[in-house]
Amino acid sequence: MTKKPVSVEQRVADRFKLDTAKHKLTVLHEDGLYRHLRYANPGDSSHWPGTLTIRGDMGSYTFSRTQDMLDFFRRSAWDGGPNLQYWEEKLDAADTRVGVREYSEDLLRQHIADDLAELTDSGTVTAEYLAGLREELDDELLGELPMWCIEDEGEALAGVRQFEYRPGAGEEPFTFDSTEWDVRDWAWHYVWCCHAIVWGIAAYDRAKTIPPVAALAAEAELVTAIAASA
Repeated sequence: MTKKPVSVEQRVADRFKLDTAKHKLTVLHEDGLYRHLRYANPGDSSHWPGTLTIRGDMGSYTFSRTQDMLDFFRRSAWDGGPNLQYWEEKLDAADTRVGVREYSEDLLRQHIADDLAELTDSGTVTAEYLAGLREELDDELLGELPMWCIEDEGEALAGVRQFEYRPGAGEEPFTFDSTEWDVRDWAWHYVWCCHAIVWGIAAYDRAKTIPPVAALAAEAELVTAIAASA
């Protein structure tokens, strides 16, 4: 059984906590459903009825679904975190640099590893066959200086399609069937911004539940007046 790489979602979730450790919420404007909220440092987000836009160093994404988009994200969050698939469907605009999904070298390597594991488990080839296959894979795709650069999506897929291991006489050659491989994962920036939305709304909700100093003072005066009249 091959060890799967840590998912993009988990790596971004871990990094997000570090990136936003000192972020604070500033309510720049609030008028009914029109809210201008800033989460710094480094980004800011702007909200207006029916639309939520997040913009900053990690990209720009605009979502649209209901009149109150904060309520929409609260209700549709997945187990308290980003609902990446569903929220993607509500995008009006995605960052032009990275979009929502991007090529993942980890997924490509995982497909290769899965095919090798399936071949090994089949028991149809010898240990010598597998050793030769792995050596040729290192030379062409997976080694430190391979023939094909698998950091690039187009070149990586071309290398996989053209790969063919030809063992000794009497043994079947090996090729990959990559027609159904999905090597595109969530874009780092998109996942990060979705985490920022969850974090920002939670910070806003917490801020709304804390009475301002003036309200506390007024409450104290009221209690004093009631006590005096009793």
